[in-house]
Amino acid sequence: MKLKYCLGLVGCLLLYLNRVSAQLTEKHYLKEIGWTVTLPQGFRELSIPANTAINARGQKAMEKKTGKKMEVSGTRTLLSARKDRFHFFNCTITPFDVKKDGNWNKNIAGVKRIVYETLKQQMPGAKFDSVSVKTTIDGLAFDKFTINMFNKNMHVTSLFYTKLYKGYDVGITFMYAGKEVEEQFKVMLDQSKFTR
Repeated sequence: MKLKYCLGLVGCLLLYLNRVSAQLTEKHYLKEIGWTVTLPQGFRELSIPANTAINARGQKAMEKKTGKKMEVSGTRTLLSARKDRFHFFNCTITPFDVKKDGNWNKNIAGVKRIVYETLKQQMPGAKFDSVSVKTTIDGLAFDKFTINMFNKNMHVTSLFYTKLYKGYDVGITFMYAGKEVEEQFKVMLDQSKFTR
């Protein structure tokens, strides 16, 4: 099972806290999937070493949960950014061939289960809920998986958007705490564009 896009989020969830303002700033074009996206104000693109460290923490947590070595060698992070410990964004791609890799929907269902269970294991005192729905970004259908984590006086939301697109398993991940950043992410997605 390919567990690519969620590694960064799981790793980042092991960190934590702060706030963000309301404007979008840096525009990025991710040529592999033809997506133009503008980061919210205050978000900084992560360096390759910082992103690698976050992904490694996420991979280690999932391997501990599943008892299996995760194969993530084909996964590439196209863009990863964060404001602070609770506000994170990334976009990854993993080559996916249904003839070799099997049913994409079944694979994603397994990934969701493992991510949810891994987060619960990492935050044993927290309460969790989740929901999965279909949504669109610039007219393209995506699967959206939301995990809400409640711990003491804190509510953290993680969003996973996934799609089989142009031969890739595309993963777009957000993590935030607070309505202001939630609104920034909505604006970011609403204003983003895919070239077809």
